[in-house]
Amino acid sequence: MGSDLRLTGLASGMDWQPIVDKLIELEAIPKQRLEKEKEENAAKVSDLGTLKSQLTTLQSAASALQNDSLFNSRKVTLGDASSGLNAMAAVGALTGDFKVEVESLASQTEISSRNRTSAKLSAGIDTSDKLSDLPLHTKITTGTFTIAGRTFNISSLDMSLDDLLTQINGVDPESDSVGIPITYDPAKDKLVLDTGTLPNDSQNLTVLGSSTDTSNFLQAFKLLGNNSESSIESTHPLGSINMTVSLASANFASAFTGLASGLGNFFIGEGEGAVRIDYDVNNDTLADVIDRVNDSDANVHMYYDPVGGRFVVRNKEHGAIGIVMHESQTWDTISSANKGNGNFLQLAGLAAPADISQSYADLDPTTIVKGDFVELVDADPSKNTFWQALTDNPATSPTPNSSEWIQVIEGVARTIPSELGQNSSIRINDGDSIFSTSTNFTSSEHGYEGISFDIARVSIGTTATFSVSKDISTAKGAIDKFVEEFNDAQDYIASLTRVNHSGDDVSSSRFTGNQEINRLASELRRAVFGHSAAHSESMATSDSANLTISANDASNTELINISTQMNLGSADDGYIVKVLNQDSTGTSAYFEWDGTNWQETTPTFSVFRLANIGLDFGISSNNLKVSNASLLMEELNKNPEKVQALFAEVPVEDAYDSISKTNRSFEGITYTLNDFIDNFIKGDEDLGYKGAYQAFLDSIDGRNDRIDEKIESIDKYLESRERILSEGFMRMEEMQSKMDSQMQTLQNSFNNNKK
Repeated sequence: MGSDLRLTGLASGMDWQPIVDKLIELEAIPKQRLEKEKEENAAKVSDLGTLKSQLTTLQSAASALQNDSLFNSRKVTLGDASSGLNAMAAVGALTGDFKVEVESLASQTEISSRNRTSAKLSAGIDTSDKLSDLPLHTKITTGTFTIAGRTFNISSLDMSLDDLLTQINGVDPESDSVGIPITYDPAKDKLVLDTGTLPNDSQNLTVLGSSTDTSNFLQAFKLLGNNSESSIESTHPLGSINMTVSLASANFASAFTGLASGLGNFFIGEGEGAVRIDYDVNNDTLADVIDRVNDSDANVHMYYDPVGGRFVVRNKEHGAIGIVMHESQTWDTISSANKGNGNFLQLAGLAAPADISQSYADLDPTTIVKGDFVELVDADPSKNTFWQALTDNPATSPTPNSSEWIQVIEGVARTIPSELGQNSSIRINDGDSIFSTSTNFTSSEHGYEGISFDIARVSIGTTATFSVSKDISTAKGAIDKFVEEFNDAQDYIASLTRVNHSGDDVSSSRFTGNQEINRLASELRRAVFGHSAAHSESMATSDSANLTISANDASNTELINISTQMNLGSADDGYIVKVLNQDSTGTSAYFEWDGTNWQETTPTFSVFRLANIGLDFGISSNNLKVSNASLLMEELNKNPEKVQALFAEVPVEDAYDSISKTNRSFEGITYTLNDFIDNFIKGDEDLGYKGAYQAFLDSIDGRNDRIDEKIESIDKYLESRERILSEGFMRMEEMQSKMDSQMQTLQNSFNNNKK
């Protein structure tokens, strides 16, 4: 029965649940007020977060003004943008105009086997070898090729070159019994086609190749170059050094010698700085050795030219810097350590042999060819010298003055004078020649601190000009950004504290009446306004001196010289000179020209302020404004050090001030501002001081905690109150039900008695 009574009004006919809900709702009004307060607190936390973000952004703008380079930036203007000159000026570089006359451009030293010998560095080819095994620069492919209109087919690379030449030899395209023989000339290492035509017999020129060819035979054998009509031959020798097989099998013209179990080494450079390159002829390829050289600290680049059949070693840097390589066991000054083994450099056509025994006196000069090595024997064997021929059939004997010979050292490769790179040479403002091993000139070469330029794209013999001037745009931009962020922060603070009027309606902002937030705006203004008292050690302080000199004696000798040189007279009354070291005392002194003589005086100090650079606060306003933009630009150009000191002078503590005769501190306004913001946001952990911002948050968090406790208490009360009210109405329903039951029983009893 009790469960049935939970249906409100079942017995009484009255729906009492809405009554209970309404009573509970009325008693929950305090809870709603607390929840509203929590929402307001959340909005305050959001506002404080935005305030912190605004202040942090302001700090960043202030810190940007502390960049040392900001107020000493330089800009470079080219006289002619098309001159090719690339000039740069570092912070604080000398300003002025510069004229650069280019006399020469730096080049790289490059030693080449071609300068030393005309002999082939690779062996020729063996016509009995399979086509696939021929040591050609370009591997042959199968397919068809055409000679004089007749097509031939290479179906397999297993056939020998002899077999292929037999098929081709004597081709008779016109069937007139006049063939075109093709042969291999081992002396030249070339294929030769004897066309039998006269140079002017254009009607019968032999045509090689066809648009339908599918094999590269003609290209691989270098038969598609500029050839004479009567004889077509390979444009270059055919045999090439293979870079992908072991050195021992790479097809060098001569064999490797002087090795220890196949191991060899050579050096690039000499002495302690020499770079050792090791190789194993049985396992290393030519590509391995070249990569080893190029990846080393030798600062050179080596390559093999398979078409021209030459080795080249080039300095990575430009300039007249030589290259020395050796594989000698005795030549290096540190021969005990830097001993070479093998003959790789000799086989590459770069170094002289380790043993030169052929005497020049025993030779017929007409038999000498370029690259031959001879020994010039002296009566004193210790004075014997070694030479290499630079031409065929040299007409002169080996001497230092001969252009046909160069003196060599056994096992050593050295730069020939004609291979030596060139230094860059310039003249600046019609001065003496200045040299650089590269095309770049810095203060190390020309002496102008902070200025550098590159002439790589300037034509030799031409003149390029540029000017270096102060670049105030970056500093101006940073100051404008600081003003912008300062005003944004002030505007936001005002929005948090202002009283709003709309007709007769007056409303407050979330922090109206909050003393800390209200005071924040004026404190920021005070921090930026700076100190009104000048400190004699600060760069922001002016002493009204017209000239500063290093020293002066008791007789004012230097001052008298100045007045004479400057022709000071009565009209120059008030001219002030500051002496840094007066009469060897180590202290400064000031002297004023009275129109006739020098008189010691006390300087009038003034401090550089925002108003001096055209910045100021508006009337009854905490916002900064640029009241005089032209003055700001002028001071940035004329007195950048003072503007820098005003904003960003590094804090100095407890410095003696000759003005107040006390020890005082000073700093740029951005340091004062940032310290204030740090204290507002973070406080000072060392001193146990909590910043106002964090104090606000902690206060709000504490208030929210108390609100949560009250809400929890109210929730418990409302839960209990709802239960009590519901139980009371339910008891009423039960009593009503009992009364209804008893009434029914009585009625039934009366009805029975009547019967």
